[in-house]
Amino acid sequence: MEFRPDHCPCEEPKCAGSAGFQYQRRGHYTRACDGRRVQRFQCKACKRTFST
Repeated sequence: MEFRPDHCPCEEPKCAGSAGFQYQRRGHYTRACDGRRVQRFQCKACKRTFST
């Protein structure tokens, strides 16, 4: 099952009320705690990155 974010986790006002949340994939990273690869995303409104 593929993860698809439904909102930006950022608390910025321009992200909180934006209709039609848009994001793009920004690569992967390896978690230090368990060594798993995790997908990174970037919000197109505020440019902040977040992961699953």
